[in-house]
Amino acid sequence: MWFRVDYHSGVPIYEQIKERIKEAILKGEFDDSNPVPSVRELAKALGVNVNTVVRAYREFEMEGFLRAQPGVGYFVGDVERLREKILCDKLQQLSLLLKELRDLGFSKEDALRILEDAWRGEVR
Repeated sequence: MWFRVDYHSGVPIYEQIKERIKEAILKGEFDDSNPVPSVRELAKALGVNVNTVVRAYREFEMEGFLRAQPGVGYFVGDVERLREKILCDKLQQLSLLLKELRDLGFSKEDALRILEDAWRGEVR
């Protein structure tokens, strides 16, 4: 299986499943021509209850990121919408971080240097 759930992380299992599927969709591991793993297949591979996978898939379906084809399976939905949602979420997080840095007395130049270092993977 391409991922494992972490029972000790404090993150609900269905959320972990959603996050891993989201990553796989964005990396192109799934496309709209082939179904994502079936509910039963994924539940068995991860050793989790079928209802946990159903919850993850249904939430993703309601968000438009998966679409169900009865009798066939779940397929990738609107990838661009998924990218936009992730970007929006990350921009909100970045905005909060920048406000916190500003409140702590960091300059714009300091913040830009921190961002550039992080982009290059040089976070201390």
